[in-house]
Amino acid sequence: MTTQNIEYQFEFEDGASASYEVKLNFPSLISQKQEIDSIPNWVELECEKCSNCPLDSSNYPVCPVAQDLIPVLKFCTGRASHDPVIVRVEKSDSSILANVTMEKGISSLLGLIMATSGCPHMTYFKPMARFHLPFANEEESLYRVASMHLLRQYFCKQNRNKDEDFDGLEEIFENVQTVNRGIANRMRLASTDDAAVNAVVLLDLLAMSVPYSIDESLQELKYLFE
Repeated sequence: MTTQNIEYQFEFEDGASASYEVKLNFPSLISQKQEIDSIPNWVELECEKCSNCPLDSSNYPVCPVAQDLIPVLKFCTGRASHDPVIVRVEKSDSSILANVTMEKGISSLLGLIMATSGCPHMTYFKPMARFHLPFANEEESLYRVASMHLLRQYFCKQNRNKDEDFDGLEEIFENVQTVNRGIANRMRLASTDDAAVNAVVLLDLLAMSVPYSIDESLQELKYLFE
């Protein structure tokens, strides 16, 4: 396998439709960038640049996350967060259909886009993007994050790179929250509609909840292995 395509198809109540396809390259798991006619100011790296961004604008003139969000904001225009929408997620081996609000549909898509954008702070989530689960609830997300982190440690220890238990996970999610705030600020500059911004807020709520309660929350999953 050299690529994996994941397509989000949106069907709105007024009969309009829109789609966004994420094409993952293997083995990098970085998505192919879509062709953009012109780059708006809010996409430039130095515009609302995240305080923890390690990228240099001389080498990276645009924010890799923001660049991928240009088409998303276009079909979010005029849509409210609470608007109902039918979302179909097509993968090579499966199809998932959901009746959700606009913000939940966009939030699920944004999670995939951000993880595969090439943002240094989001690369941690590329394994989850490879096995993307649309519309995961809090318990499913916790299970996936914890499982991925422990599997990552397994390979780290094989390489003699010590990362005990969940050490480092809190810092990873703190960086994610900083990126989320930066992206939300960019979106406010680009659009007056709230659906896309609120979609980022939903992602950030998960980023806030996972690292601080993971030891306690994992006890709720203990029954699965008893």
